[in-house]
Amino acid sequence: MIWIVGAQGMLGQQVAQVLRSHAIPFQATDKELDFTNPQRVLSFAAELKPNWIVNCAAYTAVDRAEQEPEAARSLNVTGPENLAVAAAAVNARMIHISTDYVFGSSGGQTPLTEDDPVAPESVYGQTKLAGERAVLHHYPESVILRTSWLYGPHGNNFVYTMLRLFTEKPELSIVNDQYGTPTYAQDLAEAIRIVVSHPKPVSGIFHYSNQGQTTWFDFARKIRELAIQYGLLGPDNPCSLRPCTTREYPTPAKRPAWSVFSKDKIQRIYQVPVPTWQESLEIFIQQEAARKEPATHAPV
Repeated sequence: MIWIVGAQGMLGQQVAQVLRSHAIPFQATDKELDFTNPQRVLSFAAELKPNWIVNCAAYTAVDRAEQEPEAARSLNVTGPENLAVAAAAVNARMIHISTDYVFGSSGGQTPLTEDDPVAPESVYGQTKLAGERAVLHHYPESVILRTSWLYGPHGNNFVYTMLRLFTEKPELSIVNDQYGTPTYAQDLAEAIRIVVSHPKPVSGIFHYSNQGQTTWFDFARKIRELAIQYGLLGPDNPCSLRPCTTREYPTPAKRPAWSVFSKDKIQRIYQVPVPTWQESLEIFIQQEAARKEPATHAPV
């Protein structure tokens, strides 16, 4: 039995869909079970007796966290800590989802490994790092799964934002000096399924994103190209894209300048497939196009 926490979020819904498709039993909870309440978490875990707890819940409003540090800490540190304590108490394994924001805003040239130094420069990143450490402190048998630039069909994300803005704006300025890798939620959910199904799971920190690297600007260009190719945008879409620097596009929270992950560890230990970001983005855009096609009716 898998317990999915944060089941109404983008990743939580995708994990549920993947587990369901593989006939893996799970229990899904969201806001109806306050995971910042240690007694609620302990009693629920004791009753359910899960084999795994998969924590997809988090405070993810990166910029708003700068003004709401306590709210971010509650969801990113206190909640995961409670889940780790409960997992240890009922002898369940645990997966906790973390982020590239645990790294700093300085640049890089080689993919980041799990052993590279962390230096978060935002409240969001600092609370996510504190959450990682709290989970491993209370339950070292946990799996910390860091990801980056997540998108999928179940929630707001960069891909949906771009698809909307392409139809609303004549020009978009997109940051071109932050490097990372998009992650398709379907691929991450499949990686989670492989981990929870492993006969001898290995604990510790793992990185997972799609393969390759890009900037937000080039990511946006590829979204636009595929949206035109699959009919989500007209071929004469007038929106033009302009590359800009981080300095030209200031935000309340600092973003990592380099968050390209090495996936060697998770591939070596769990044999998890890692498609390229371009492949997965094309699949997602194709599915969006198919979903928006009007239903055809047979002639009467």
